[in-house]
Amino acid sequence: MEAAANISLVGLSITSLCLYLVQIKRPDCKNNKETNSVESQTKLVSLQRIYLPAHLLALFSDWLQGPYVFQLYKHHGHGDKEIAVMFLAGYLSSCVFGSLTGPLADKYGRKLLGQVFCIICGLSCLTKISPDFYVLLFGRFLSGVSTSCLYSVFESWYVSEHKSQDLPAASISSTLSLITTANSLLAITAGLFADFLVQGLSLGPLAPFMVAIPCLASGLIIISLTWTEN
Repeated sequence: MEAAANISLVGLSITSLCLYLVQIKRPDCKNNKETNSVESQTKLVSLQRIYLPAHLLALFSDWLQGPYVFQLYKHHGHGDKEIAVMFLAGYLSSCVFGSLTGPLADKYGRKLLGQVFCIICGLSCLTKISPDFYVLLFGRFLSGVSTSCLYSVFESWYVSEHKSQDLPAASISSTLSLITTANSLLAITAGLFADFLVQGLSLGPLAPFMVAIPCLASGLIIISLTWTEN
């Protein structure tokens, strides 16, 4: 039953990807003149090459952690009430810090906040090693903060950089559409991969969090070496 479900998810993912690729190949006559100049396309592709890998790695690392959070807390011996408190801490920290992400990005820079996301999310993964309730609670707080950065800083950096390079405004939507589509596929892929690590390889519920750390480190390197501050 589980194998059939996984095969169905893979099939649906491939179908969705094919439909998306067919859709983006259709020319848009209205914006064709604006977006298809050689110079604009070259600059757009160069920008996407430094933006997409960093953002997709960040999203993949986030999705890796989702399926086994509850099971990991159970694995460490915590009861439902303690787990509820930890989840509540994550939601509250995301809610509070979410309102501050924009002003902080404007003041200190979106590149810096992207780097902060990678570091904080990595630290959150490391806290999962400890069975101590307060260490895990702190990790859940960090997770809420990193989530606020993930779903605001990366896209705002791209839009700002896109405009600063005087690229056609119409091509912003195509890049963000690509991220949205890829994010859905990454969610499925990360879930299946996390399940493979825990169930298939019997590595335990901590494994997806440890695998997320190299993804975050790679994203941090890309951001640090290729992104400009804006």
